[in-house]
Amino acid sequence: MLPARGSWNVRQARKKLQQFPEEPHSGIVPWLDVGTSAGLHYLVWPFAEGESLEANVRRSGLLPPARAALIGVQLANALQWCELHRVWHGAIKPSN
Repeated sequence: MLPARGSWNVRQARKKLQQFPEEPHSGIVPWLDVGTSAGLHYLVWPFAEGESLEANVRRSGLLPPARAALIGVQLANALQWCELHRVWHGAIKPSN
């Protein structure tokens, strides 16, 4: 669910969903649906097995430098793919 009061525009989100490339990227989980129900906006993603970076750091503490660097490279690669395909990547954050 998305905040009821925000700059969210379902039509713009639906357009972005339709423009999402069919070529997948292993670091990107694409939206499946976007809409409004009972006055609330929502986005739907497939279930992604695993733990967020934020949860991992809370559980295990700071990452070793080599692991942090690998995650940084993977993130940069995913962002490069998003830029190449003009895909919105506003949900990339440690809690996701």
